[in-house]
Amino acid sequence: MKHHILSVAAAAAMALGLGSCHDDCQIKEAEATGSLSFASMSVDVSVAENVMRTVPALHKAPARSTVDVSDFLVTIKKADGETTHQWKYASMPEIMTLEVGTGYTVEVKSHEVQKAEWARPYYLGTKTFDITDSEVTEIGTVVCRLANIKVTIKFADELLAQLGADAVVNVLANDEGSLDFTPSETRSGYFAAIDGSSTLVATFTGTVGGHPERIQRTLTDVAAGQHRIITFKLKPNNQEPDPETGTINPDGIGVDLEVESEDLNGDVTIDEDVIVSGDRPDKEGDGQEEPPTPPTPPAGDEISFDSEYLDLEGVNKASEFGDGLKPAVVLIKSKNPIENLKIAIDSESLTEDLLTDVGLAKEFDLANPGQFAEGLTGLGLPNGADVKGKTEVTFDITGFMTLLCIYPDAISKFIITLTDNTGASAEQSITFTTHN
Repeated sequence: MKHHILSVAAAAAMALGLGSCHDDCQIKEAEATGSLSFASMSVDVSVAENVMRTVPALHKAPARSTVDVSDFLVTIKKADGETTHQWKYASMPEIMTLEVGTGYTVEVKSHEVQKAEWARPYYLGTKTFDITDSEVTEIGTVVCRLANIKVTIKFADELLAQLGADAVVNVLANDEGSLDFTPSETRSGYFAAIDGSSTLVATFTGTVGGHPERIQRTLTDVAAGQHRIITFKLKPNNQEPDPETGTINPDGIGVDLEVESEDLNGDVTIDEDVIVSGDRPDKEGDGQEEPPTPPTPPAGDEISFDSEYLDLEGVNKASEFGDGLKPAVVLIKSKNPIENLKIAIDSESLTEDLLTDVGLAKEFDLANPGQFAEGLTGLGLPNGADVKGKTEVTFDITGFMTLLCIYPDAISKFIITLTDNTGASAEQSITFTTHN
């Protein structure tokens, strides 16, 4: 009987609980979702003038890149920075589901950057996207650029002949990253670029011609994507070598340095002034260091690429372009006269053999067409005098669309690189897919 009473009480309590939930609880509606597709995603690794490309493994296309991106990390983040997913590039899914939202970011990076490391450039690229209810969002191309600081130390031959075995250059960046370069070191060092830390200190210590030397140089305005090339050399002097021994009096020997700065993401090279430091024992000098010349900015607004119908940042369906359809036309403008207008074709449809048949190759220069002039003219593409020296060119690749559609599931890119007569350059990729 006691058991029966307890059972009835439990049943009554359950019934009351259910009734209460029925009155007060509401079933949460499912979140609205959309799809993110990686089917047409590709990664471009850009270094100065050399752009190395690859396509994702899921396309089963041969790798063409000298930079292996298969181990690059792909991270999806919400607008608030929260990470939702991360994979290696080679193991990405073809499609995934995300909650509807704006300001998502896909981040692609070569590895977790270190404060200082040898011969290991850190590449980083990002792209923002939105997820719409029940729709598929394509990622397209993500361009990865050098995101740490490259440093190369060189020694002039005449200085090498006077160096003792204790010679070393210490490079300190981001307040913590430190590497020691000896004269026999041929590798470049890579240092993390950190917000709020834009200086790099190079310190030479060692015996030169039997005399202890120390010279220190602080470089300012150091930023991600730069390559600082620091060359140490003998200080100019008027002393003549001893006619019998060929050596110079050690008291007259000093160390100078010069710095070149190359912007690997903007293809700009400058020479900085040679600075003689006063920070050496028993040497004269006021110790004042002149700031280095800042890198020349990239072309920016001076070169532009525009199109009425093409999505220059995303992926275009080749089947939507062609005769009687939308024209695949890019208007290219340059403030200064064009020196080179190079086109690189990275396509699974436009093979070397096919391009040879129409008088072209995978790469050519519209401004300096050479052997490809006839083929370019036959395809209606401007070349030679119609490009070189001009400030506006129409690049019409509508005629290629039929050829692109030969393969039903393929990715094709046209990479345009314009260089004007001042040396400034800019690049634009146009991506097509035949994936349905």
